[in-house]
Order: sequence, then structure tokens, then C-alpha cells
Amino acid sequence: MTPGSIQNRAIDPPSQLSARGERSRGTLAVAHDDVGDRPSRPLGPQDPVLPAAWGRFSAEIAQAEAEGVPLLVWPGADGRPRTQHLRQGPYEIGRDPRSSIALTWDGKVSRIHAQLERAGEYWTVRDDGLSKNGTVLNGVQLSTRARLSHQDQILVGRCRLTFLEARQAAQTVTETQEDEIRALPDFTNRQRDVLLELGRCYFQEDKWEATSIREIAEALSLTTSAVKKHLKRMYDDCGIESGEKNMALLQLVVRRGLLAPRDY
Repeated sequence: MTPGSIQNRAIDPPSQLSARGERSRGTLAVAHDDVGDRPSRPLGPQDPVLPAAWGRFSAEIAQAEAEGVPLLVWPGADGRPRTQHLRQGPYEIGRDPRSSIALTWDGKVSRIHAQLERAGEYWTVRDDGLSKNGTVLNGVQLSTRARLSHQDQILVGRCRLTFLEARQAAQTVTETQEDEIRALPDFTNRQRDVLLELGRCYFQEDKWEATSIREIAEALSLTTSAVKKHLKRMYDDCGIESGEKNMALLQLVVRRGLLAPRDY
């Protein structure tokens, strides 16, 4: 094993990671207050471990926060999230079972594929051309060493790994718990359409940002004024009062598990 590594932790699958995949002509079937009643679904290898699931490994997040180290999380072959605290490193990612982060089940991962290493106060990922299929960071093919930030997505073979800064992840877990105390509004069908498009750039295009109002309007054949009206109603109903409201709304429905990659 690479120096500084620890045994990867497996976490039981969450009761629900996202909304039901029921859609009619591209409409998201958003349930508003029955999160606990939905069936369990294991993660697929390319599913990111979304904030709605982070509470399932809150102890690992708390430990990482106490140590002042970041955390890597990814779906295992059995659909259960795996976690790795990043301490000294470096950490090798590969199909070789001796790798610090061993993805032995993924045939698209090279035996030695990529490496995580510390550079001063930051963590970086690099792929020195040893991998056959390359490494993708936030939708962009990696050509050199890149610095990692909170919630960055690393695609290795078919497996999507998420880099988490522990303090920010812990805050998200707290916010998710607070979110669950109050029910979300009963979104209308058109509001559900807007939510689906709002998350398209984030999930489908790997841009990690909310879709613009203009793009939502074009996708739904609406005016930008109509889209703004629907969004404003959702801001008000969800108690979103300041900041980047589109991203805040998107993060809220993602934390609550109402929007996920399989909705696209």
C-alpha cells in the first residue's frame, strides 16, 4: 500500500440518494416530503456520492474535520460508498489491489491510473500518461497535475470519485439535517420542469454550475420572464432570500435527494 494510506471504509447504502426516476416526456417526478418512504437504491459506478447521502458517513466526515484533512468518497462495486481520509500521501488510484484506492472491479481502470498528492496546503490529482483511458476532472480531460477543490469530481474508468473538504462537508450535513425538519413545497409540474433544466449543466454536462435562465427558457420554450417568475416562487417557498439563488435552490434539492444524474 502507498505510504500514508488507511483501509478504505465501506458505508451502508442510504435509504435514498435521489428522486424517483419516474419521468414523463422529460418531467422530473419530484416528491416533496416523503424522503424516508422511498425505496433503497445502490449507487452505480458513475454516480457521484451526492450531498443527500453524506449523512451516512458523517462520522468519517467528523473525524476528517477533527484531523484537518480532506476526504475522498466513491461508490464501490456493491453500491456502497467508500471513503478515504487524505493524510500524507501520495495515494495511488488503480486496478492493482495494492493501490491505496483500489478499483479492482473496473476493467476500464489501469493497474496504475492516477495519483493524489499533497502540494503545500493543497491536494492535487495527476495522470502521467500511464493510464489507458485517461482521467477526467469535472468533465475536462486531465493533461497535467491539477489542484483539487471541494466537491471536485474525478472520473477514473467508470468510477466517479468526489473530493471533499471536511469542514464544508460537515456544514452540508448540518444543513441537510436542518432541511429535513421542514417539508419542501409541493412543486408544480412546470416548476419541476424548471428544476430539471436547472440541474442539467451540473449533472449532464459536468459544468458544476446551475443552468442559466436563458438556457432553461430555450429548453422549455418559455420566455426568460416566465422562468424568472417560476424561480422566484420557488425561492420564496423554499426560504431562499440572498446570495446566488439559482445555485442555492439547486443545492437544496440535491441535498434533499430530489435531483440526481439518473434524472437525465
